[in-house]
Amino acid sequence: MSMSDHTSQSKPFIRWRVLRIVVGLLAVFSLVAAACGDDDDATQTQPAADEPAPAEPADEPEPAPAEPADEPEPAPAVVETLKIGVIESQTSFCAPVDVPALAGIEVAADQINETGFEVGGTTYNIELIIEDGQSSNEGAVVALNKLIGDDGVDIVIGPGCGAYGAPGLGAIAQQNEVILFNSSPAPLLEYPDSTEFIASGEAQFLFKGEPKSGNAAAGQAALPFAFFDKEDIDRVYILVQNDDGGNFYGGSFGAYMESQGKTVENEYYDPTTLDYSGILQRVKDFEPDLFVYGYLIDPALAILTQALELDVSPRYYGYGARIDDATERAVGGPIGIPWMGLEYPRSLLYANDPDIAALAPLVAEKLGRDIQPGDSYAMYHYHYLPILVQAMQAAGTVSDTTAIAAALEAGTFNVGGVGEAGPLVFDQHSMNFPADGCLVNIDGTVECRTFPQPPED
Repeated sequence: MSMSDHTSQSKPFIRWRVLRIVVGLLAVFSLVAAACGDDDDATQTQPAADEPAPAEPADEPEPAPAEPADEPEPAPAVVETLKIGVIESQTSFCAPVDVPALAGIEVAADQINETGFEVGGTTYNIELIIEDGQSSNEGAVVALNKLIGDDGVDIVIGPGCGAYGAPGLGAIAQQNEVILFNSSPAPLLEYPDSTEFIASGEAQFLFKGEPKSGNAAAGQAALPFAFFDKEDIDRVYILVQNDDGGNFYGGSFGAYMESQGKTVENEYYDPTTLDYSGILQRVKDFEPDLFVYGYLIDPALAILTQALELDVSPRYYGYGARIDDATERAVGGPIGIPWMGLEYPRSLLYANDPDIAALAPLVAEKLGRDIQPGDSYAMYHYHYLPILVQAMQAAGTVSDTTAIAAALEAGTFNVGGVGEAGPLVFDQHSMNFPADGCLVNIDGTVECRTFPQPPED
């Protein structure tokens, strides 16, 4: 075989071998590329070594505790109403006493009703049923019968003015077993011997805030000697109105002065007139060292004014008269003569006790004006309601008047507006109220002193 033949035969062979090599290399490259692709996928699925682990889900806040369900409010306590009758004249000559007396009762009722009071597990408020006594015995009797028959009350306060409402009231109250708080001495003096009357049980339901006996009234008669030199007083003229209260006090005052060795003249005036010129001339002719007069407000002012014109005495005791009679009303300023009065039971305008001073604006609000000297009568019946509440609580009843009356007579009562003169007690159905004696000096200044009731002799 020639060289050319051999060469021509080997060319296809070489090309075939080259082709096989190329195909082989392509196969190898394909495998390598596939392997590399798998490595990339694996690399992409592996987290980087320095990447942080996925954060744990944050703890969800615990839910706030549920608000406790509102408990149903308890039903309000049932408050019962207790009716108390009141007889105070809003008209005629007793109004200056009874109008402030009613204001005092209303203040006491407001104070009690702020919280109510409990008796036997029941809470009570007080409702006042008010009647006008019309400054007459007949008017007071009509009022009491209405309160008992129409309104069904078991307890009555009043009247405050001692010039009316006395005869018959005690008998009506006793017959109906109604407790009667009264300021006039007469319901406890309807029999000749008041001590026997009380001991008989016929005064079982009658209570009062003034002395029932001459001994206590004598203590009031002794008040001038707390301000005036006893040795300077020898002759005493006593002029009071002709009614139950006036006769009682005039007689008791006169008896006390005579017991002190004084020469005494008693006279009683008609409270329906304001002309006392004839009487006062007799007073002047007597030449008294002390002129005692009283006790209704308008007659007292008229008596003092006319007595000053006649110059009947060097000293005056205005029993039940207003202090400003001597400081202003009689002559337009101080009368220039020593004058003393009894602010009964306590003075609101010249209060020397913080309890009394605190009551003054409350009374003024009820009256709708500033306090005047005569408004001390607001304290006449102010104490009766808180005393009554304590007695009912002790008796455990608001309707059994026999039990309440027994608790009143046996009790010791600590109430406001008394101060160092307390506690208050009933002695034979009469309350030991304190009293303020007040002196108006020549220059018009006023000084008051509180005395027990009765004042010590």
